[in-house]
Amino acid sequence: MNGATGEVRSRLFLADSKKFGSVDRDAYGNIFRSEYMVMFRNAPSLLMVVADHDHTANTDLALKAYEGALEPKRLVMVKGDHFDPYLGEFDRASRAAVEWFEGHL
Repeated sequence: MNGATGEVRSRLFLADSKKFGSVDRDAYGNIFRSEYMVMFRNAPSLLMVVADHDHTANTDLALKAYEGALEPKRLVMVKGDHFDPYLGEFDRASRAAVEWFEGHL
């Protein structure tokens, strides 16, 4: 969304609001604008490595974005919080990334 004009952002927001609603709340009560989910839905291919207890990038929002994304897509759930894919679950997360890039680059 960086660099997009207000008009483009408005059009994306209006198109996206039919699917996700214009404003929503996550499980923690945080308000988010669903226009940011457009980038996931329109990705040419998408691998998401999501921690099951992520309070930084909220797991429920990540799963909602994944649900709306088009194929090809793959979801890898790891145990822990936001930084565990880089630390405690690094082997699993990086292996998934290598496999994904080998198949989609």
